[in-house]
Amino acid sequence: MQKYGLIGYPLGHSFSKNYFNQKFESENIDATYLNFEIPNIKDLKTVLKDNPELNGLNVTIPYKEQVIPYLDDLDEDARLIGAVNVIKFTKGIFGKKLKGYNSDIIGFKRSIEPLLNETHRKALILGTGGASKAVFQGLRQLGVGATLVSRKPKEHCITYEEITPKTMQQYTRPVNCVPSPYNSGHFSLSHIAVISILIILSLFMCEFTVHNNPYIVCNHGRNKLKTEIKL
Repeated sequence: MQKYGLIGYPLGHSFSKNYFNQKFESENIDATYLNFEIPNIKDLKTVLKDNPELNGLNVTIPYKEQVIPYLDDLDEDARLIGAVNVIKFTKGIFGKKLKGYNSDIIGFKRSIEPLLNETHRKALILGTGGASKAVFQGLRQLGVGATLVSRKPKEHCITYEEITPKTMQQYTRPVNCVPSPYNSGHFSLSHIAVISILIILSLFMCEFTVHNNPYIVCNHGRNKLKTEIKL
């Protein structure tokens, strides 16, 4: 039997385990999928030691970036993004080799590319974590410039407090990459309010910019639930 799993912390909200096990059963695949809830990325070594039959892992918050030093190799997209959410296990001369990939960029580009037109030149990315980095790189590959929005002042970012109606006129495509505030506990009510207002603004802006913003992608962080709203 093949063995796969997910590393992250916490994982109580994640639907990955049930989803993949149901998929394996329905497709008659002899495999199982487990959650490895590790409070520290250093515990990955224990997971690997205790589960030598592992064939691959998914990675979620907060380890998409922290896991990189533990890998033997990176896919080019993962290297450019600086975040990994898929680890492929292969046989090497001295044991298993771990190679990191980023599937966030693949899903994002395939979802949004058919809906882009010549008016989409700037995007506002809410969040600065691993998912936002994948979105940034994906937009860049599609020829769309982007600015990240952070809770705290950071280099090459703006804060939620700096967002104005003029900002929304310039950035016609908001992309939400922050963890669900109800799960993370990282966002104050003011930040949640700003995120909600931005999404509402984008809905109204659609009417005044001749469908400049027909698509919003909300990547709800830890459970990787992607909500697509086509206007």
